[in-house]
Amino acid sequence: MWKQHRIFTLAAIFSVILFLLLLIMIPLSTTPWGGEGPVGWRLWDDVRIGNFGFGIALYNQGQPYTRSGIIGLKNDSSEFPKVQVFEFPGLYYHHFQFETGSVWWTLTLSRVYPIVLTSILPAAWLLRWHLHRQRSRANKSPN
Repeated sequence: MWKQHRIFTLAAIFSVILFLLLLIMIPLSTTPWGGEGPVGWRLWDDVRIGNFGFGIALYNQGQPYTRSGIIGLKNDSSEFPKVQVFEFPGLYYHHFQFETGSVWWTLTLSRVYPIVLTSILPAAWLLRWHLHRQRSRANKSPN
């Protein structure tokens, strides 16, 4: 029982740390518009991660796709890519396959999901602590 409680406590502490990091990331967002060169932080090869006004994006080009069009395409219809899109509220995946063989993709996750997920364990820990405290008080009362 003690070992399970310790693991639960450590997981709750880890979730609080992640939760706080997410809250800190919100004002530190990088802007994908209006700058030259790549934005975000490089994870490996061409894969980058960025925190933007619309959420957290994982992408493989200099800037994430933001649903506003692809910059640099000419009006020649032969240049337009094949597009695959998966959209779920707060989760977006866009995959562009160009005739030249290059591929652009962007996976965007709303910040709401990780914030909610990282707050569940600490909330459960606090509830468990509160119930344990109430039981301890009830056992100590003379009634």
